Amino acid sequence: MGVLTTDSYICPKCNGVEVFSELHQTRASDEPETRFLTCKACKHGWREY
Repeated sequence: MGVLTTDSYICPKCNGVEVFSELHQTRASDEPETRFLTCKACKHGWREY
């Protein structure tokens, strides 16, 4: 599920501050990793590139 963070990210759907965060290499190795975020409260998921 990833690492639970508090106050580092805010859910765009419910404004929750407890968010699970995971890093994955989804593109070429010379590109930065993609951070996958999931809200603990409403389970909404989003990405940061």
